[in-house]
Amino acid sequence: MIRILIVDNQAGWHQALSKSFELVNLFDRFTCSVENVDSCKSVKKALANNDYDLVIVTDVLNTTLEYPVYEGLHIINYINNNYSYIYKILINNCELESQKTYYNMFKEYKVDNSEIFVKTKINVKKLTDAVILLLQMMERFTNGYGLLIGVGYRNSSRALPVTVSDAKKLRELLTNPRLAAYPREQVQVFTEEISKKDNILAGLDALANQVKENPEATVWIYYSGHGLFCEQTQEYFLIPYGYSLQEIKKTSISSQEWSQKIQKIQAKKLMVWLDCCHAGGMLSKELDGLPFRESPPPKGILEGLASGAGRVVIASCKEKQKSYILPGATNSVFTTCLLEVLQGQGLTDSNDEYIRFFQIMSYLYKKVPELVKTKPQNPILVSGEGIDDNFAVCCRPRKGVAIDQSGEPAGQTDTKREANFETNKIGTTSDSLSQILKNQLQDLCSQLSLLNQKIGKLERAKIINANPLLEFDIEQNISKLKEDRKSLEIEIEDLNRRLSESRSSLE
Repeated sequence: MIRILIVDNQAGWHQALSKSFELVNLFDRFTCSVENVDSCKSVKKALANNDYDLVIVTDVLNTTLEYPVYEGLHIINYINNNYSYIYKILINNCELESQKTYYNMFKEYKVDNSEIFVKTKINVKKLTDAVILLLQMMERFTNGYGLLIGVGYRNSSRALPVTVSDAKKLRELLTNPRLAAYPREQVQVFTEEISKKDNILAGLDALANQVKENPEATVWIYYSGHGLFCEQTQEYFLIPYGYSLQEIKKTSISSQEWSQKIQKIQAKKLMVWLDCCHAGGMLSKELDGLPFRESPPPKGILEGLASGAGRVVIASCKEKQKSYILPGATNSVFTTCLLEVLQGQGLTDSNDEYIRFFQIMSYLYKKVPELVKTKPQNPILVSGEGIDDNFAVCCRPRKGVAIDQSGEPAGQTDTKREANFETNKIGTTSDSLSQILKNQLQDLCSQLSLLNQKIGKLERAKIINANPLLEFDIEQNISKLKEDRKSLEIEIEDLNRRLSESRSSLE
């Protein structure tokens, strides 16, 4: 269900658009829910109480004033600042001086118009077609689910407000239709008082029920907060809101409880991300005289989670390390890097429409130690089976629809470069050359595919390997293969150019 909000104060306009979207529901594969509001106050209320995918805004709402105040532009600014994931289409109430004025306005207010829409001259069908174009870009990672926990410990002497920011920002990116594209209704966030033990366990049960009917589900479970290891019993505990160290078994979540709940989540792929042992929120004073130490989960402590391919547990740092928060930062280093890769940083293979697990891990392994610099912090796989499956975690970042200077839709701005193997004219000398070039191109593309497979295998080996010397050798091999890949890509680009020139000579 795509939720659309129309912001305009003319009843006839509402009715025309609503009727048009009824036809979309009837004849197209999209299901749209349309709501109408007519003022700035009603927009704020609607946005606060609902999750919209698209807002269609008229730039001037009050047309009775001698000088327009452009309420619609204020609304778009508000959406950009508070709901940046929402797509926006701007309707101009009157025709402007030049097309350049429109282009500058679209750029300034970051709207997603595929063309110019003037209300006095608008073709409602063309507007509906533009919306369908956007809807096609809103294809979601429909099998994605999440439970994100940022404890915070408000009103505690060891408060960690950054953990709340971690969980909230992660949900913002996971559910952003331009980024990871998880359905918003399938990703829950528990912070502060909501992140008590009973609520977390109930949330895991609800998640298990939610994915029960979806054999293709990919589940993302994230915890940012304290974690304690008991030396006497060799148990590990996640410390929720409202904990008591004197009643730790009653008020905290043991690794056994955690594992039992997660084992019931029958997802095809399941990731557990644990950002524990924050250096800025140590419990050392509270732990005096008690058999606990603050710690990330020791390797093997969550063995029960390894039952089933594609089930992995990732900790933000190794045992005896800390998870750092840089001065002035709003997110921990580990989560900062996680957020960066979800926004496309460090990604290669632009033809893949998904971000894959090993891409995320490779980025975390490289970037986290770089950010903390002199302090040791190395993310680690605590447990994982089926690790050879480089599964899709979420959608790759996608950009909006561009407008070229003719006013026609220019398609998505993140285009893919692909070799063209279409059949051309035959029977000429130039065509024989074209065929030779195509054969060479196919051969190089096959070589490139094999090279990418080798790089992928080495990157997986690097993630699994724990030997620093062997890791260095693997890294050297990866660097050499990437150099070879770069040379191949240059050759392919040159062959594509020559092939294009050859075809042009036949026309």
